[in-house]
Amino acid sequence: MSDGVKILISKLLWKFMRIFPIDEKKITVSSYYGKALQDNPKYVAEYLLAKNPELKIYSLENKHRKHNDPRIKVVSNNLLSRTYHLSTGKIWIDNCRKLHYISKRQNQYYIQTWHAGLGLKRIEFDVFDQLYPSYTKWMQSDTDSMDLLIADSVFIKNYFKTAFRFNKEILCCGIPRCDIFTDEIKKQNIRQKLLKKYGLGENDKIIMYAPTFRQDLSSEAYDIDFDKLIKDLNYEYHFFIRLHPNVSDMELNINYGKYIINVSGHDDMQELLITSDILITDYSSCMFDFLYLGKRCVLYASDLEKYIASRSLLIDYNKLPFPCTYNYDQLLLTLRKKEDYKSIYEKWALDYGVCKPGNAAKQIADWINERL
Repeated sequence: MSDGVKILISKLLWKFMRIFPIDEKKITVSSYYGKALQDNPKYVAEYLLAKNPELKIYSLENKHRKHNDPRIKVVSNNLLSRTYHLSTGKIWIDNCRKLHYISKRQNQYYIQTWHAGLGLKRIEFDVFDQLYPSYTKWMQSDTDSMDLLIADSVFIKNYFKTAFRFNKEILCCGIPRCDIFTDEIKKQNIRQKLLKKYGLGENDKIIMYAPTFRQDLSSEAYDIDFDKLIKDLNYEYHFFIRLHPNVSDMELNINYGKYIINVSGHDDMQELLITSDILITDYSSCMFDFLYLGKRCVLYASDLEKYIASRSLLIDYNKLPFPCTYNYDQLLLTLRKKEDYKSIYEKWALDYGVCKPGNAAKQIADWINERL
């Protein structure tokens, strides 16, 4: 079916769905184009239900999954179902663009929480010529439909105005998925749950390797010899390997086993961050989430020059508040140092106007409740 035919069918469906009234208690959520209810929409949905059990929350998903809260109803993300549930939902919450043709009705509200807060890479209209044509086709119409955009810092709030070409309200509240970092009891329970899930003990230390993906979807930059690294660190750590969802099925030369554990299939990145003692990443915004936890983050970027050539950076890589390494020996030396970077993180966060975590979902819920 051609794109033109798909667009025509979508337009007709949107018009047809006008026969159904908007449900004033209905909220339609989506994460990562229907992959699963994750990230910011998940945490906002859970907070809303905790405060107002009468709300009806429908999650658009490509596969049927069960949630911890049975009140979250999973519905198919196919064209017919998606059009119906968006047409009848009072509130939309998403963390990615809606790439299909959408036609929001009067008295409906679309909240874009985005899937990255403070980020290293330039995004959206700032790198328009680097994006896929199929993606850029819907960017402006999606922006025009948005009523609220979420930011986690003064720096990003100002950047989003131009990156999204958005001239409506940007709520500088932090990111909902990081609210959990302030709850010590929940963090302890999450860590115990994951240690049990992956067969680890209470005293085991964990380093998580969580790189982002490359535009060409290549794997050459993921070149850490983990078997050697484990030995050189005297078997002090277990390793979590968490690949980006875009490349999570990629075959890498990694020998998974007792000390090297594949956690790419774990839906909730925040739970992995909470459980980990050290994070190794390259250009992923998870480095800034980890900043909230005050734990050690080490950057490993063996392909920095090549990456910069393909993805423009918003922040100077060498001015980040994390130690930067570019080869194995530098990485090993940095991991052995065991330095505390918490004071450096805190100063950097202050300079960029980073919101303190713990209150983001509440602020978004307050915004929603004013419109229900």
